[in-house]
Amino acid sequence: SEGKLMGLASYWKSDTMFSNFDKETKEMKYADLFKYLCENHLYPFAHKLEDPIHYIRQAGEIQKIFNNTLLDLTEYLKSFNPEEENLVISGGCMLNCSANAEIEKQGLFKNIYCFPATNDAGISLGAAYLNALEVCESKETKRLEHVYLGVSYPRSKTPLRLREVQNNRLFDYNKEQVVQDLIDGKVIAWFQGRSEAGPRALGHRTLLASPCKRETLDFINKKIKGREAFRPLAPIVLDKYYLDIFEDLNPENLTPFMLKNVVIKEEWRHKIPAVCHIDNTARPQYLKREVNPELYDLIEAFYEKTGIPLLINTSLNGKGEPIVETYENLMRFLEYHDKVSYAIIDGKKILSSRQGEN
Repeated sequence: SEGKLMGLASYWKSDTMFSNFDKETKEMKYADLFKYLCENHLYPFAHKLEDPIHYIRQAGEIQKIFNNTLLDLTEYLKSFNPEEENLVISGGCMLNCSANAEIEKQGLFKNIYCFPATNDAGISLGAAYLNALEVCESKETKRLEHVYLGVSYPRSKTPLRLREVQNNRLFDYNKEQVVQDLIDGKVIAWFQGRSEAGPRALGHRTLLASPCKRETLDFINKKIKGREAFRPLAPIVLDKYYLDIFEDLNPENLTPFMLKNVVIKEEWRHKIPAVCHIDNTARPQYLKREVNPELYDLIEAFYEKTGIPLLINTSLNGKGEPIVETYENLMRFLEYHDKVSYAIIDGKKILSSRQGEN
């Protein structure tokens, strides 16, 4: 899958110069690139190979070829208007954070934008926007600050099942206690307001944990997410400390929506090992207070205790599960994933994973 490929590719350094974009014809060379690689690559691209190094190599080679292809394509696009500074990218492939980072490093465009639900799931919003441009009198546009566009679930309409157990499982939110629990290594669910559009957890349907121990990455991957050990976890970072930690030319490009990889500065790598990948990069979310003040306050409180202005942020689901949407989904998630200590609801209440426990 694409997520596994991105994570595994970092373990292999490819020197291939091959690009699938033909600069002469301005077309793609091979419609089925993987078939071409299987038939023509020096080493076989195949399934069911015993040695895992073959899969590491495959992922690294495919990622590099994809990067090369995109860089050639953006260079071609730039030739239409050398003065253009803005680039909008879309399509499911643009969820590839490694490739997006390479486009920015290329330096051809100052401003790069990608809608977070840039795969087929975003087409519905694009269709609505296109129609709005045609029929609405006001056509003012502004940069999207967040994608909390899902349905809201007011607690006044809490399902009966939750009301039946709330006396034994619902407690008041205590920010200081939550910070201490994070420091102690607990993994906590964060359920807030309207869910995110797109496949990224961006602070409304999220699992939170401290990034300070490498063991936390292994614990979440193995015990909660059911993912391979080589898969990285992403951090959510307070905007005012972001450039202290990451080497990023423009934090406004793609990072508010976790859409590019950036290098962690050397002095920070040992401080946040749970979000530092094998190539010393992370896929951070750049968080502004006005976007999510409740979560911002929690991370700021964590920073005051630890000096670390970020937390692990991964999607609120297990292996093969959709991201939690409703209160009932959340309760079911806590029942099946007892390694998650509890859930924080709208920054106001705590729902414990087991009845009678606080």
